[in-house]
Amino acid sequence: MAHRPQLVITDIQMPLMNGLEMAKAIRAIDPETMIAVTTAYSDEEYFMESIGVGVSHYILKPIHRDKLLDAVGHMVERINERERLKEYEAKELKEKISRVSTYILDAVSDALPIPSILFTEDNRLLFANQAFATMVDLSRLRAIEAGKMRLDDLL
Repeated sequence: MAHRPQLVITDIQMPLMNGLEMAKAIRAIDPETMIAVTTAYSDEEYFMESIGVGVSHYILKPIHRDKLLDAVGHMVERINERERLKEYEAKELKEKISRVSTYILDAVSDALPIPSILFTEDNRLLFANQAFATMVDLSRLRAIEAGKMRLDDLL
């Protein structure tokens, strides 16, 4: 499919495929697409089928501008909420991975008798294992972190 719209507005009655059939086809491709159907029919069967398909809004004709704008605004708000949730979940996952990685790194390097330290690219102390911590005063590591001392000076 060339396009993946996040919001679709369709009529129920169309020449080649009715709007509910199209909504089903869209759902098969992307269950999160917001779909509004318009219709001149206040038929309960169409309404119930639209609920089953997962249509976001059912708009009766004649279409009133304010009702259409309210429906579109509501769908855009839901799209934005989903995007914020995805961003939050991605951030949470990244933080969990970082915490687990640090925990594993700490556990492995503390088990090693070899003194080990790690700094980030911006010269922040990421960690020092127990063997290193017993060799060096922590305040000296903080001085390196603050840029007041070089790692070479420590060793």
